[in-house]
Amino acid sequence: MPIDRDMCPPLSSTDGPLSWPNGIRQPNKFARLFYGLPLLGPDVRAYYRFRRQVARRNSECLRKWNNQNDRYCLRDIIFKVLVDDMEWPKPLFLPDDPCSILFFDPTIDVKSGTALSKIESIIGKKLDPSQIEQLTLGDLFRMAIERQSSSN
Repeated sequence: MPIDRDMCPPLSSTDGPLSWPNGIRQPNKFARLFYGLPLLGPDVRAYYRFRRQVARRNSECLRKWNNQNDRYCLRDIIFKVLVDDMEWPKPLFLPDDPCSILFFDPTIDVKSGTALSKIESIIGKKLDPSQIEQLTLGDLFRMAIERQSSSN
């Protein structure tokens, strides 16, 4: 049964980085009962909220990536992994978008494991879950640049 995306809470802005809604990361006992339930689960609602926010972004957000043209290809490879494997609606991400959201998947699929494996091969190092929680997309991009620079 498809989830009604209109059931998600309204977005305040599409200009800033993705951020977790209040209470979603440390839910109370009542909210935990609904985790994973279509339409009711706060995790599922947050998942679709994030996707709507990215879908509403336009190419102006790419200006926040202050890097040289030769680095765009590397950035776009990372974006492609996120769109293809994590099923983001558009390749329009910000450097401050948290990896904990970009690789978040409340479904029973194993999309995040596949995507992380590809990202780890791009950056040249294995990441443990606690690292992912602390990183932004900009951090992953810098790791990829460092690997590219060291291999030249």
